[in-house]
Parts: sequence; structure tokens; C-alpha cells
Amino acid sequence: MQVANTFEQFFANILPGSKNHNLAARLRPLARVVRATAGNSATLDHGCAHYAWIARGNAKLVAHGADKRNQVIEFHFAGDLVLVPARAAQGYTLDAISDCDLVVLPFAAVQDLAHDNADLASALLSRMVASLAYARDNAVTLGRKRAMERVAGFLLSIRDRVSFASEGGGPIQLPMSRRDIGDNLAITVESISREVGRLRRDRVIETPARAKVCILDAEGLASRAGNCAGAT
Repeated sequence: MQVANTFEQFFANILPGSKNHNLAARLRPLARVVRATAGNSATLDHGCAHYAWIARGNAKLVAHGADKRNQVIEFHFAGDLVLVPARAAQGYTLDAISDCDLVVLPFAAVQDLAHDNADLASALLSRMVASLAYARDNAVTLGRKRAMERVAGFLLSIRDRVSFASEGGGPIQLPMSRRDIGDNLAITVESISREVGRLRRDRVIETPARAKVCILDAEGLASRAGNCAGAT
């Protein structure tokens, strides 16, 4: 794992086209590259918040409550910038779904730099606004939607977020397990299988392999997700 190259990838992704060598020089000492193998948590200091940029692999942000009542908050993919909160009412971990390389930086120190750099502040804000939008939609899903709506909305969300999803109904890769999806949507694995089966029978989707989904009817899927008319 080449630390210098991984940091350069991070900087180019967060601030594309930036020639601010001074900012890069100030960020570099804050950054460390962490490898997390599939099924394990990234090694972080849980007493403070961190930014984690995913250079390679797939991960999930997990909240840990009492009595092992855990919740998958969000799935993350290569290129995502994840804010991993400090331990508070819940503990949080960033768990690797597949082998991951991460660029990890302390949240507080990065925010201090952002106060003096408008480009960095803007880049962080745009990422956090997108994350907030996802969290808002997920709150509606968990609070109001039925099992079919949750599954259909999840597939649309992954289609929109995964960079290697192809155009025109090409296959979406689902690296996470159905158990993880169930934890994220607060429904059972059996419910996921049932609703996926219904979508398949109605020719809304195809599942050419267990970890692949082809969306055949985006409008039909959006309707089953309970989205507003015209939203796909």
C-alpha cells in the first residue's frame, strides 16, 4: 500500500483540479492510511470524530447500542468521505464489507483548516449536505414506509450511488449481505427475499446473480418505493 499515492488520490478526489500545494502540505501530516480487511472494523480512536475517505473497497457505518443492538447507518463505497462520530449515546465503527484502504483524518483538525480555506470548506460542506439528504430520506423510510417501499427505495439509492453501476438497466453490484441490508432497513431477511421476489415476478428487476440486480423498470421501481410522481 503506497501511502503517498493514496493521499494524492484522496486530495484529488476531495478537491479536484486544486493546485493548492500549501493546503495539501498541511493536510498530509494529519492523514494516515488504514487498511481494514473484510469483516473487521477500521482501527480508530473512538474518543474523537474522524473523516475517513474510502480509497478502495466497500464499508458500512454501524451504530452500536446496548445489548448488541446494532444498526447499519449507511453503506459506503470507493470515493466516499465518511464522518465517523465519536462515541456518545452510541458507539460507532466503520466496518469493511470488502478489503478497504482508507485515508483517515481527525475531524477537529480538518475543520480548523477549513476555517482558513474556502475551497476545503466548500468541498466538505457539499459532501455533508449529500450525507444529510441521505439521512433525511432514510428517516422517512424507517418511520413511514412499508417493506416493499424500503427495498425498492434501497435499490434506487444504491443505483444512484455506486460508481460502477452501468447505464440503461445494467447490473448493480450489491457487496453487502442481505442481513446487512435488513439491519439498515429495519426489516427481516425473509421480508427482503419476499419483496425482491415480487419485484422479479413483476419484471421490475432481474437478479442474474445473488449479488447483482438489473433494474428493468425504473419508474415502476420508483412507484413501489413510494416516491413522488416523476422521481426515478
